[in-house]
Amino acid sequence: MKNNLIFVLGLGIVILLTNRWIEWNQAIELVSAGDVSHAYEKIAKIAPAFLTESLPFHHTQRFFIHYVVGCVSKFFDLQLYSTYLGAVLACITIVVLVFHFILKHLEVSNTIYRVCMGILFFSPYTFRYYLLVPGMSADLVFILGVALLVLGLLKVFPIFIFLGMAVSLLGRPTLLLGLPVILSWTFLEPSWKYFNLKNKIILSFIFLLWCFVFLKFVNWFAVKISPGIFPEVKGYTIFSFFVSSEFNIVKLLIHYLRIFVPFLLLGFLFFRHFLKNKKNLLFWLHVFLGLSIVAQPFFTNPNTVIGNGARLSTLGVVPIIVALGLFLRNATKFSNKYYEVFFFIFLFLFSLHHLYSWLGPFSVNSFAIWYTLLAFCCALTFKLRFRSN
Repeated sequence: MKNNLIFVLGLGIVILLTNRWIEWNQAIELVSAGDVSHAYEKIAKIAPAFLTESLPFHHTQRFFIHYVVGCVSKFFDLQLYSTYLGAVLACITIVVLVFHFILKHLEVSNTIYRVCMGILFFSPYTFRYYLLVPGMSADLVFILGVALLVLGLLKVFPIFIFLGMAVSLLGRPTLLLGLPVILSWTFLEPSWKYFNLKNKIILSFIFLLWCFVFLKFVNWFAVKISPGIFPEVKGYTIFSFFVSSEFNIVKLLIHYLRIFVPFLLLGFLFFRHFLKNKKNLLFWLHVFLGLSIVAQPFFTNPNTVIGNGARLSTLGVVPIIVALGLFLRNATKFSNKYYEVFFFIFLFLFSLHHLYSWLGPFSVNSFAIWYTLLAFCCALTFKLRFRSN
């Protein structure tokens, strides 16, 4: 336990030391995070009051973290950037704490604990982006909600499920796509056997009711904050892109490549052995929960996502990493301690990004080569030099 704590603290320190730290507006411009200056910053600056100008409704739906940050900043007379950064660090800390409890519940070995925690920290898109641009922290709220939801489903603890749903909806409404998986989980997963069929039906109805009532509250408060501009949903789907004059097969392929880039290392680690878990229901429930979140950018018009596919698909990374923990839960340790050292060195190098870290690749092309090569090196080191019970 103590060694794992030291390890996690070490991961956090490494991320903080190697992340890029630049001025607020420079960071927004660097990663084209225009949503911050166009909407989120305005909500934070005027809090606890409400805006009179109309903002895109899907931006005001994510009001929670920005409104809270604005209120805290005003009440304690703190700089807005410092308050945002504090909120990001708090969210990351809680996400890591919840993830710790998930891995402990699964009773994975200490080595697999470190591997899963390392992947969570060292994916370039999980934490680095939000440390650079803390104004985009609503996504971290969503990731936290999903982590709480997974913990509640695993421990058969409905309170955590309700809390996870609420927190994730305060980040963004993407969780709605995962409702079929969540309800299937309660009916199919053996750990829920203590609930009879009638209770499961009632509980599922309550989950659905809670989700939609809470979303209704979020939408109501969002309209209070700003009158809201409601975009035409039809133009936001991938199907509208197919029939538009802007359709381009290269743009479509790049769009999907960006969506699946965050899962490259996990794909390498799963390769060849993925279907061995075809009878492991819990494994597949985690996979499908993660994919239900990835479905949001997958079915969105590339012209709407505008290069944010990797960030949006990373919102589903927690259940996918938990699936990896289930996949490897019987593994014991590396056959040689030096291979473990090499694995984590490769994993750290894998985390370096041409925009989000000051160290590492210097352009998008060099990052693509760097990222792919190091994902392969991590997987190769892991597969060739690992032994199982």
